[in-house]
Order: sequence, then structure tokens, then C-alpha cells
Amino acid sequence: MSLGFFSFTGFEAVVVPSAEVKNPQRTIPLSVVLTVAIVKAVYMLLLYVFAGMINWSRLGPKVGDWAALRGLSSPFADASKAIGLTVLAAVAI
Repeated sequence: MSLGFFSFTGFEAVVVPSAEVKNPQRTIPLSVVLTVAIVKAVYMLLLYVFAGMINWSRLGPKVGDWAALRGLSSPFADASKAIGLTVLAAVAI
């Protein structure tokens, strides 16, 4: 999990230019915290939108059966196809 978190947020990109930054003792930790906050906000927004766009009748499982979504091969792509957004489904795969 830590490897995935490291690669997802890109901490290396924040730390590499530290020799060029004014006041790196303050700026680098602030940039790392802001990076984590922005990534978390985008991820939470994505999850919120995903939960709102589920079309239960076209997707297949019983309405409100959240456990059944685990059986989908690609939940984001399948939910996108169920509402007719095949372009979004191609990106989500």
C-alpha cells in the first residue's frame, strides 16, 4: 500500500527541486501536505461521483446491493457503460 501511495502522489517530484527552493524547511513539508490534500480531495470527488452515477437497473444488481459491485470486472467502466458514457468507460478501464 505504501508503494502505491508513493507512486500515486509523486512525492519525489516535490522533493527533487528542494535545493532550488527558497526556505526548503518550510516549503517542502507544506508542498507534501498540499499534495496529499489535493490527491485526497480528487479521489473523494471521484468516489462521490461514482456513487451518484450508478444506474442499478441497467447495471444488474439489486438496488442498493453495494456488495454486488465487488463482482464487477471494472466498476467505474461498468457504471459508465450503464449510463451510456462509453467514452468515459474506455478511459476508466
